[in-house]
Amino acid sequence: MYTANLLLTYVRYFSGFTLTIKIKVDDETKTVRPEVCDAVKHYVSTNFREPKIMEEYQGLLTYYLPDKSVAWSRMFGIMEAAKRDLPVEDYSISQTTLEQIFLQFTKYQHEAQQT
Repeated sequence: MYTANLLLTYVRYFSGFTLTIKIKVDDETKTVRPEVCDAVKHYVSTNFREPKIMEEYQGLLTYYLPDKSVAWSRMFGIMEAAKRDLPVEDYSISQTTLEQIFLQFTKYQHEAQQT
């Protein structure tokens, strides 16, 4: 029962958008430079209200955007500007799916059991 209530809470509060950003790899080092990654993170935190980074792995950033009132056109406009001004190779914006919520929930439960 406790787990079901917690999952329902997750569904209620994590029903915004998911933003995934792929950062361009540096031609010389063949890696994503940390300062480039930091610049993209700063851009996201400046242009979206209360973004929460869910995952960061080898130049791939995944954010949860809780603001459900923002227009799709505004989000795409912000990210097109990022693609033009920053080394953003690609991005995707989608509504957070129930599967993503469930996976995040199970990840949280697993981490809680580890501590």
